[in-house]
Amino acid sequence: MEITDFIEIAVQSQAEDDVRHWTEEDDRLLRGLHGFLTDEQIGEILGRSKCAVTNRWKRDLHLPPPTSDPSYITTRRIAEALGVDNHIPPRWVDRGIMPGEYIPRHDDQLHRRVKLDIFLDWLIDPQNWIWFDIHKVINPDLKELLIQKAKEWGDEWWTTNQVAAYHHVINKDVLRYIKAGRIKAIQAHNRSCRNKDYWAFWFILRSEATRPDLKFIHNSLTYGTKLLREG
Repeated sequence: MEITDFIEIAVQSQAEDDVRHWTEEDDRLLRGLHGFLTDEQIGEILGRSKCAVTNRWKRDLHLPPPTSDPSYITTRRIAEALGVDNHIPPRWVDRGIMPGEYIPRHDDQLHRRVKLDIFLDWLIDPQNWIWFDIHKVINPDLKELLIQKAKEWGDEWWTTNQVAAYHHVINKDVLRYIKAGRIKAIQAHNRSCRNKDYWAFWFILRSEATRPDLKFIHNSLTYGTKLLREG
């Protein structure tokens, strides 16, 4: 069979696919699967060609492309808005830190996106502020929103160094109290998303670090000698 025969068959098949009536059920399935599967995969489900599926959502249903759907925000845009490295938000999605999904692509690259309302809920939750610095957020509207939420919250996350400075002790003393259960703290494993998961920073709420009953006890001689060496 000559190449012209293949072309003629493909054109004929496409023409038949285009004239086949789209039912309400076809459109319902297409709307539901659009953005979650590739056009080729959707076509296999509907018994249509990839081109027919693409033409239907783009030309007839006027659905937005998966990468520019206004109800979503891509992880690249999240990185730009928060002022973090482009590699970090995709890893948040991969690790389940931020609820997101993968954009179907015909290439081998993975692209992630997050529902806009889910992203905003995640962003203003103080429990997630261990992953980024709210004061370094680039987008002015988001930064203003976060600063307002921080005032309403009335607390903040401290590092072990900040806790140590407040109590005039050393970092190892704070870590010792955390491991002993005397200070409640949470860890942000691999916060930069560039190291192994065993790299972790401890974060302590200011209200926890400054509670009146939290006192550090040392061997005064040993501790004094250590301070002199480090001072």
